[in-house]
Amino acid sequence: MKNKRKYVIGVLVLLMFPLIFAFSGCGFHQIPPGSVGVKFNGASGVSHQLLRPEVVWVGWNERLIIYPTNIQQAIFVQSSTEGDKRRDDSVQASTKEGAVLPVDVTVSYRIASDPESITQVFNTFGTPSADPEHPLHYIQGTFVRWATIVAVNDVSSKHSIFDLISTHRAQFGPEVKTVLASRFASWGLKLEDVLIREIAGTFGATESQHPEATGDN
Repeated sequence: MKNKRKYVIGVLVLLMFPLIFAFSGCGFHQIPPGSVGVKFNGASGVSHQLLRPEVVWVGWNERLIIYPTNIQQAIFVQSSTEGDKRRDDSVQASTKEGAVLPVDVTVSYRIASDPESITQVFNTFGTPSADPEHPLHYIQGTFVRWATIVAVNDVSSKHSIFDLISTHRAQFGPEVKTVLASRFASWGLKLEDVLIREIAGTFGATESQHPEATGDN
């Protein structure tokens, strides 16, 4: 009888584990000011109803995803006191001669707060496993970074060193913005501005900065 009772208790405990995990995400969640939220349901997919800053209930089969809609800045600079990485994080730009110029770049962008843009962002990037409620850090650290590197090099490779640091210096940022804007629009992001802050003259080869090639996300 005792063995049978232990067996029944063990079975009940095993049956409860999936329920515990299923309901662990339930509860009230806050959407902060300057953000919108959408719910993803395991059965029906992403909701097209935007949730404004408030406290919302998230059910057992749902996930809340929060997107800031104020202007964000992605900063890629040599200085270790700015940006997401506490080291040289400037964009290595190749010139027409094959030289490499470390370029300090600031990209200003935002996520539009309309349902179509939010759905497009979700469909493009999904949700990162590390922090599914706040995907913007993942988007900026991987996709915005990669797109900026590609756009800067697309422009710099058409110009000489002298062009970039002197005669065409003022056009460098606007040209990068033109290239980058179409990429951002295809993702559901709105590019506000691209600022080329400093260009340093360093020569030599550089390894690929694509996040998949370096493994540095």
